[in-house]
Amino acid sequence: MKENQVDPTGESPQDVQSLAHTIKKVWEANREFQLRDIKFEDFTILIAEYDEVLGKIEIRNRELNELRITRDKLEPKVKHLSTRARTGMRGYFGPKSSEYQRIRPSLRKNPAPKARKPAKKKPALPPTPPPPDAPVTTPPAK
Repeated sequence: MKENQVDPTGESPQDVQSLAHTIKKVWEANREFQLRDIKFEDFTILIAEYDEVLGKIEIRNRELNELRITRDKLEPKVKHLSTRARTGMRGYFGPKSSEYQRIRPSLRKNPAPKARKPAKKKPALPPTPPPPDAPVTTPPAK
């Protein structure tokens, strides 16, 4: 799940953090409140761990964003030089060479086989009409 993305319950990590800190403030002001299996100190430690993890995620997201910016700046240069090198190799090795065939984009991409559509069923033909000179027969009346 990405940062700031909402989980299936509809809460973002920041929403959970904000709610936990609000509960901590209310609990701290009303220390007589107790839960059977959790102490205020345990809750405080858990919130501190959660805050630490969210902080680390934020730092790594900034680092990752900087790397993405660097990648996006380098990508056009790499594409341009790759195109020049491919063109140069075509001239040097020849368009039919195995070296050039290995770097041709059209040969690297294997198109997915086309899915065959099931053949349409032909409608049943109407019964053949009797010849015009045949006697007309009517079904017996019941």
